[in-house]
Amino acid sequence: MWWYLLPGIIGFLSLAALGIVAWRVFPRLIIIDVATIAHERDAERKQQILLDRAERLRLSMVRKLQAHLRPLFRAAHETFERWYSQAIELERRYRHIGATPAIASVAVREQADASVAAGLALFKEGNIQEAEHKFIEAISIQPKCTKAYESLGRLYVQERQWNEALEAFQFLLRMDANDASAYANLGELAVAQDNVTEAIPHFEKAVALKPANPQLQALLLDAAIEAKQKELARATFGRLKEISPQFLRLSEFEERLRTM
Repeated sequence: MWWYLLPGIIGFLSLAALGIVAWRVFPRLIIIDVATIAHERDAERKQQILLDRAERLRLSMVRKLQAHLRPLFRAAHETFERWYSQAIELERRYRHIGATPAIASVAVREQADASVAAGLALFKEGNIQEAEHKFIEAISIQPKCTKAYESLGRLYVQERQWNEALEAFQFLLRMDANDASAYANLGELAVAQDNVTEAIPHFEKAVALKPANPQLQALLLDAAIEAKQKELARATFGRLKEISPQFLRLSEFEERLRTM
């Protein structure tokens, strides 16, 4: 009658098997800590928050830097555009003068002279950009307006725009190779660039064209003294004293010659 016990034996063996499996798996179940999983998720979330915050801070700094640099770039661009347009305008004027005859009516000359006068007044007030505009306006009215070119060149000398000043003075000589003022201006340009020796030949040409002009003699004398050219300085001083015995700087020049 032992087969009646068979279902019970099978059930017992099944329970025993389940017990063995549970006994083996239970340590692993203990290791899986739900609280630890939540903590790890919180840590990941915090790390992501920090990364997002760092990215926002970086973008904010980039925007602030761009905001500070943008006006500087804009100002530099505007300055370049202004200088470039001025160069193009002057070049166009130069070509226009060489290609077309100048209109020399009294009304045109008076209008150009008025623009030059207005430019000189603005220049004296320190309004450089407006003064430059007036001088260029005078050139557009009368393409061979020497006063406008000379004033424009002097403006560029003050602004240390050496190439532009050189072009203006050289163009005066293209219009008139015997322009003593143009040579004097070239000499003063060289002096402004601390090239006194280079200035002397320009002043000598100016003096040769207008030997009776005491101001030109004084420019040459000043440069000769600075360059330590004693013979030229003494000869020029003698001419200046003969031409203008009452010249205000004679005593100053005499003292400088004595100490050379």
